[in-house]
Amino acid sequence: MLPIPSRAHPYVKLLASRAFSSSSACNGRTGPHSKEEKEKRAARASRNSPKPLTPAQLAQIKSTPHKVRERRAMRGISEDHAVGQLTAPQLSDYHKLIRRGALLSPNGQYEPSAEQWFKDKKHRWERIRGVDFIPPIEPHNPLQHARRLFNANKKRKEEEERARSRARWVAESAALGKGKEASENSKRDRRRELVTSAALAPPKSDDQTSAGPDLMGVGRKVYLPNIIFRLMPNHTPKGEPYNPYEATFRIPQSVTKTDVRSYLRAMYGLQITYIRTDNYFSPIVRRPHQPKGRHPFVFPEMMEDMTLTERESRQKYLNETFYLDFLLKDRREAQVRSLGIHAGWNGRVTGKKNILNNARDLLDEREEKLVDAMDGVVNHFDKAPNPSDGA
Repeated sequence: MLPIPSRAHPYVKLLASRAFSSSSACNGRTGPHSKEEKEKRAARASRNSPKPLTPAQLAQIKSTPHKVRERRAMRGISEDHAVGQLTAPQLSDYHKLIRRGALLSPNGQYEPSAEQWFKDKKHRWERIRGVDFIPPIEPHNPLQHARRLFNANKKRKEEEERARSRARWVAESAALGKGKEASENSKRDRRRELVTSAALAPPKSDDQTSAGPDLMGVGRKVYLPNIIFRLMPNHTPKGEPYNPYEATFRIPQSVTKTDVRSYLRAMYGLQITYIRTDNYFSPIVRRPHQPKGRHPFVFPEMMEDMTLTERESRQKYLNETFYLDFLLKDRREAQVRSLGIHAGWNGRVTGKKNILNNARDLLDEREEKLVDAMDGVVNHFDKAPNPSDGA
């Protein structure tokens, strides 16, 4: 066995101390050859032995980007089995952090196991906006216990500071003559926070123990984002069935995985297993080589350069082939119809012909009236008695 240098890594020292302590107890009941130690080793070996992947782990590995899978293949990391609750890449990440010493406790005397590290990481993956997930305290886990105490103290200090600021605000408002209104607002805000927390927290049954997980509402307003989730069809290779348990969305780049998980949980009640994100750039087709003309473009047969006979034959050919006269006539009729002009007599004096006809009719009517008037006068004088005859 190689000697351990004085400035070795803390993890190496920890392994050496464990090995030395186990070898020093060889003569007791709990030595390496005892029945209990053999059972522990067998359980540890069965727990760390490769196992087939679960459907969720298999789908998560299949959705891994190709570049990441290539890098894992170069490092010799297999993805076709799982070790306990962890996949092979996750276990490799755990060992990498152990070698760096990134998982040591502040005093340098404790390192979490792979399962504990995976639970803490999974807790970060399952965060939801407006809801605080409280994992159960595991026995013999001082790192988690210390973290829970630190978070509890931090939360208690924040609540005390919030209460002091609220009391200060109430006192200042009372000094200005608004104490009653301020106290009512304070009570209303507190009641709203309690109602929000009660609505977000799940109901607990009588047989629920403290070992299970808990959800606690943080009592803050959660507003819906002003964004659009575009549901897209999944990429399905040819010959493979469509996966109905996966969904593809197009979202803005400012949206995080926590936002996506919270939105789907709050709006549709979906439990998210994993989320993959990538930057999608729509393809832009460019033509770097522009075509260059070698000769000037000239219309093959210009109408202005033709003789009268050639122009008539050309126009006849165009009319027979492309119906230019018919199209021009149809276009003019469409313009007339769009203006609301219809052929026919409508009785209105709008044209020169109609004006002359109307004037002639008026003159004829006037002349007839004059003739009738003259005839009446003549008849009146004819019927009148002659005074000479009566004498």
